[in-house]
Amino acid sequence: MKAFILKYLPILLCLLMVASCAKDEYTLDTTIVELGALTEPANGTSVDIDVENGPSITLRWTPARSADGGLILYKVLFDKVGGDFSEPIYVMPSDNKGGSNALTISPVYLNIIAASAGIEQLTTGKVIWTVEASSAFHSQRFEVKNELELTRPEGLAVFPHFMYIHGSATEGDEVSLAIALKEIANELPDDNFAPGIFESVTGMQPGEYYITDSTNPESVVNYYYVKDEVRIRAGNTHSPFSVDERAYRL
Repeated sequence: MKAFILKYLPILLCLLMVASCAKDEYTLDTTIVELGALTEPANGTSVDIDVENGPSITLRWTPARSADGGLILYKVLFDKVGGDFSEPIYVMPSDNKGGSNALTISPVYLNIIAASAGIEQLTTGKVIWTVEASSAFHSQRFEVKNELELTRPEGLAVFPHFMYIHGSATEGDEVSLAIALKEIANELPDDNFAPGIFESVTGMQPGEYYITDSTNPESVVNYYYVKDEVRIRAGNTHSPFSVDERAYRL
């Protein structure tokens, strides 16, 4: 009997190990089993956008949950009233590179969202927003949406990637010789970055200049100008330059 047990002992041990492994087997399930709810700001909240001095606003929602309890990433989707978010007008990851159940939006981006919804300068309109949760390759939009009422300030919201200056105050009198100002890119891991800031180093002299988004006079050229309070506006109007002649960082 003892010899029989010793003969089959390795087989019994293997069977016990297989049974133990089968019990501890873990199946990864990234399915989203619970969506969150939008909590802040309240539905229909009004925001008077002040790009220069206004505060940021924070959108918040309760967390979603995956079947395995894994990491959920979030994106906030914006759309026009009546839209279904299938082609949102603007999409932003939540704070902490998408890992937070909140999104802090600066007035600059609020202005861009409002303009993307067709809200004109110095007018009030509405947008809707919701959240998309992602767990691995599973993505699902929240079932609820909220409205934001936005009042835009005077001034541009969406800028081209390049802007140019030409005129008697610049080194390029004609539009084809206009000096390029390149938009400053965000090369740091910083979410609090304002788009629409351009720079160039060029010679300037007393005179006038025009701002365009193209140097090809045969293409569609959009013009801009600077008003007395140093705000840029759309329009084919010259801007004065009356300080000393020298090189400037614009």
